[in-house]
Amino acid sequence: MDVLTVEQASRRRDELITDRFGTWAERCPQETALAVGADRLAYGELDGLVRRTARAIGPSSRVALLLPNGIAFGEAFLAALLAGAAVAVLDPDWTCDELDSTLDTIAPDVIVTTEDRLARCKLPRKSRSLICTGDRCRASDLNIDQTASFPRVFPESPFYIGFTSGTTGVPKAYVRSHRSWLASMDAAAEEFPVFPGERVLIPGPLSQSMFLYAVLETLSAGAAAFVLARFDTDAALAVLERESMTRLHAVPTMLAALADAAEARSVRAESVGTLISAGDKLPPSLRERVQERFPRAAIFEYYGASELSFVSVAPAAEGWPSDSVGRPFRSVAVEVRREDGSPAPTDDVGQLWVKSDMICSGYLQDLDDVGFRVRDGWATVGDMARLDATGALFLSGREGGMVVTGGRNVYPAEAEAVLRDQPEVAEALVIALPDTRLGNSLCAVIQWRNSGQLTRDELTGRCLHRLSRYKCPRRYFIIDRFPLTRSGKIASEQVRDRLLSPVSDLQEIV
Repeated sequence: MDVLTVEQASRRRDELITDRFGTWAERCPQETALAVGADRLAYGELDGLVRRTARAIGPSSRVALLLPNGIAFGEAFLAALLAGAAVAVLDPDWTCDELDSTLDTIAPDVIVTTEDRLARCKLPRKSRSLICTGDRCRASDLNIDQTASFPRVFPESPFYIGFTSGTTGVPKAYVRSHRSWLASMDAAAEEFPVFPGERVLIPGPLSQSMFLYAVLETLSAGAAAFVLARFDTDAALAVLERESMTRLHAVPTMLAALADAAEARSVRAESVGTLISAGDKLPPSLRERVQERFPRAAIFEYYGASELSFVSVAPAAEGWPSDSVGRPFRSVAVEVRREDGSPAPTDDVGQLWVKSDMICSGYLQDLDDVGFRVRDGWATVGDMARLDATGALFLSGREGGMVVTGGRNVYPAEAEAVLRDQPEVAEALVIALPDTRLGNSLCAVIQWRNSGQLTRDELTGRCLHRLSRYKCPRRYFIIDRFPLTRSGKIASEQVRDRLLSPVSDLQEIV
C-alpha cells in the first residue's frame, strides 16, 4: 500500500477538485463542464462558483447535501470538498422519518438544500443551512471572506459519506477516505479512462455513488458531464443523439429501456465509444442487444459494492465468460473462502473477500447486523462467489440471500441469471416463498420482452439446461413491468408482497 503524506493528499485533492478545474478554466473557459437539461455550466464559471461556495460553507468537518440532480448539486459537492468537509449525500426521495434519522446520525455542520426540502426535515440544532434556489447555491447572499484559504486534508480524513440499505433496508452511512476515493480514480483510469473533450451521459441519481463518481471522474478529466434531472428513456435517447455522447454510464435496467426504445425507432448511437454498466449483473442477451444499438462502444461491466468500491471488471474485448463479472481490477486481490475461513477450491461457492486501497473506513453507526467486515486488511460485504480456473469471478448471491429448499442451499441469483439470458425475457426476479414440504420454494416472476412468451415447461427446460433441478424455479408468474427503486434496481419487496397477497394481480404460468 502506498503511503500518502498530508502534503500529497492535499495536493491530489486540489489537483482533482480545483487545480484541474483552474487549468480547464484557463484553457477552455467556455467549454461545457456540467449540463442538466437546458442548463449548462462552463469550466470557467464552475471554477468561480466552487471557490465562492466553498468560502460560504467555511471550514467544516461535515456537510450534508439534500439536493436533486442539477447544477447546484455539482457545485455544492465540489465546494464542500474544497472547504475540507466530508460530504454526506442524502437521497431527496427519502421520507421525513428517514431524513430526520439520518441527519441525527451524521450531525452535519452545514446542510445544503432547497427551501422546500428544508421545511420537510428537522434541522439539527448545531447545523446551519445554505439554500439553493433555481439551480445555483445562494452563496451570494452571504458575507464571504474572499481571501480565506482552504484547509489541508489528511489521507485518512473522511471524504464522502454515502448510504446503503444492505440487507436490513435501513440506510447505513459508510465513510470513504481521501485515500480510498483517490485509489478508485486511479483504478478506473487504468481500466476505462476518460479523456479531455469527451461528452459523458450520466442518467442516474447523483445520490447513488456510481453516478456521482462518474460526474467527478468526468470533471477531473476535462470532459463534459451531461446529467438527467431524473432518468427518462426518451430524454436519455434524445441527449445521446442530439449531443453526440461519447461515453455512457448506466445500470442494466436503464440499458434495457434504452435498447427497447432504440430498437423501436431503429436508432444506433454511433458516437458512443465507451459504455460502462454496473449496479447489477448485465445479462448476456442484453449485452448483445446493447452492442447492436451502440455498435462502436467498448462495453465494460464492473462489479463492486458501496463499501468496497471497484472489485472486478469484464471488458467485452477480453472475452470473459458472459455469466461472470470478469477479473479483479489490477489493484485488487480477491479470495473465495469457506465458512471456516480457508480458501475454497476452484469452482466452489464461498464468501468473497477483497483487499485493496479502495475499501471504506466503516460505518458511522454502531451496527450489530453488519454484512461488511474487515479482518487483517481483507473485507467482505457477504457476497457469495466462485472463481474458475482462469480467474473469472462468478457471483452467486449475497449472504442472507441463500435459500434452503428441500435441505439444499440455493442462491436465487443463479436462476435469475439464466432467465435473464433468454431472448424472450426482458427481466426476471426469483423469490423464495414458504413451502410446507420443502421449507422454501423458488418462484420466478417474468417480464416478457416485446411479444415473446414461453410456457412453463419451456422455462423449466431452459433452466435445466444450465442448472441442477433443485436450483430451478417451481412456479412462474407474469408481471407487466417491474417496480424500480430510484437507483434503477427491482423493488423486490414490493414484488414479493404482491405475490403473497391473497388477491395477487400476478398471473401464474400453468
